[in-house]
Amino acid sequence: MVFGKRTAVDDEKMYLEGSELDAFIEDTSQVTSMVINEMVRIADRHNVDRDNAVQFFNKVFNCMVEVSTFKKLGGEVMEEKREYLKIGSYTPPDKDGIGEKVERDWFRQGWIFKDEDAFHNRPDDVCYIPELSNETYSRKDIVSECKGNEELADEVFENLDWQHVSSLLEDWKANGEIDTCRNCDKLFSCYGETKCPFCGADYGEGEEMKENTAKLECKIPISITGEDIDDIMSSALDSGIGYWCIKAEVDGDYLGKYASEQISRGGKLKLYDVEGEQVLTLTKGKFLKGLEKYISDPGSTNNILEFSEDGIKVDPCLVDSCAADCIVQFAVFGELVYS
Repeated sequence: MVFGKRTAVDDEKMYLEGSELDAFIEDTSQVTSMVINEMVRIADRHNVDRDNAVQFFNKVFNCMVEVSTFKKLGGEVMEEKREYLKIGSYTPPDKDGIGEKVERDWFRQGWIFKDEDAFHNRPDDVCYIPELSNETYSRKDIVSECKGNEELADEVFENLDWQHVSSLLEDWKANGEIDTCRNCDKLFSCYGETKCPFCGADYGEGEEMKENTAKLECKIPISITGEDIDDIMSSALDSGIGYWCIKAEVDGDYLGKYASEQISRGGKLKLYDVEGEQVLTLTKGKFLKGLEKYISDPGSTNNILEFSEDGIKVDPCLVDSCAADCIVQFAVFGELVYS
């Protein structure tokens, strides 16, 4: 048998032609010779007819070609089909906005809906709904919350098990695991880093957000930004007031993306008491009064203030769900009614 020569094949399809075929034959002729020589050696070792052994190998290889594809071969011939996690179920509303249905199931720390297939393969579809609200998240929503950082979005989705995306990011930021670059505004994993991996700039504290700042007169002036209010309200709505407030509703149009962003922008929230006796209205003014009372209250156990050369300000990272609950109760009741 002579290798390296092109022959006419009348009965079968030629998958390679012309210069492509010439190049392929030149590179594989030695491989073909080695394979046949090895088949002959194995046949002799087991006292098997050489022609029968080569024909048998030919049939085995043909069967492999017929049932397999080698397009994605890279270390392993067979690629296992991934099994995606799905917790609960979600039916989106129809074109008229009706028919939406959420069925939660238990996962790690809470009752949620979570769909890995939607997150990885259908970026516009709902892939996550937290425990304490019907806020829906698609992959695009989570990437947006992560300020375009796809890698961070993957990590966030993996760790969601009851909370809102913003709450998880706040926890990571408070623990020094992530930070926002003041130069390019990218959110990134900052543990052990001294520079932004996106633009290379130092990622120090920078200029704090000074717009929309209120002064609380608790003997000394204390600053709090609109963003700080949003963060505290997120903690309150996620897990702080849920045991006495059965429903939080935006009064009128949404002024931010979430209900937690309503009062900082001058809007109102309606809070429905669990006893069903009253509907409480929360505004920014009432919130600031509640915050002032919480800070001044001798029974408050949480120190939520940050002291610096620029003065004293509220640090929302120090406001846990219990503190957020107390602030809201002081705001709407004037005292702590529930505990």
